[in-house]
Amino acid sequence: FLPQFDYEGELYIGIQDALPPQQLSLLFQMAEGSADPNLEPQSIQWSYLSGNRWLPIDDGLLLQDTTRGLINSGIVSFALNRLDSIQANTLLPNDLYWLRATIPRHTNSVADTIGIHAQAVSATFIDQGNAPDHLRQSLPAESITRMVNRLAGVGSVRQPYASQDGQMAEDDRTFYTRVSERLRHKHRALTIWDYEHLVLERFPEIYKAKAIPVSPGHVEMIVIPNI
Repeated sequence: FLPQFDYEGELYIGIQDALPPQQLSLLFQMAEGSADPNLEPQSIQWSYLSGNRWLPIDDGLLLQDTTRGLINSGIVSFALNRLDSIQANTLLPNDLYWLRATIPRHTNSVADTIGIHAQAVSATFIDQGNAPDHLRQSLPAESITRMVNRLAGVGSVRQPYASQDGQMAEDDRTFYTRVSERLRHKHRALTIWDYEHLVLERFPEIYKAKAIPVSPGHVEMIVIPNI
């Protein structure tokens, strides 16, 4: 009598000109930090449409997921099933290869989506005697426009977003600060100050850390990411 929904959230992705069994890599650009940290993260379940049925994509077809379940930006790669094993459907346009991501509950536990882009690869910077402070800021979007060595079948290269995870080489000021802190805590956390600075040194992507003593032998750490 009433429609039944098995999942609280569903995302449908239609792929044009898919040629299974090729590999498909999708870049998910997420609004990092927009997920509700008070909700327990739910695992993302992937499936593909065949014969008006959603068939699960098992671990063998899900090659990688660097988004940690759509928590942060990253690449999700699939090994598409063969076209001759996919039956026609009437639920969605039949000229596309359909993928579905579902989450059973707590949809706010994943980040908001900014964009989804197909044929994604990651690029890593290789130092060639560049200026030491070149990593002080991210590489702006659209800075990479071509390949060093052209590859047949690659029509164009596009960098839609700025780079991330870059870290400058340690300068004198940072070195003296790190050494002074190391002489104080000797890499062992005894005070609240020790906990906070050990965390900040180990994880440069953290903007601020606050340690709170809960009970003898127990400390809670609150961290704010640098977004």
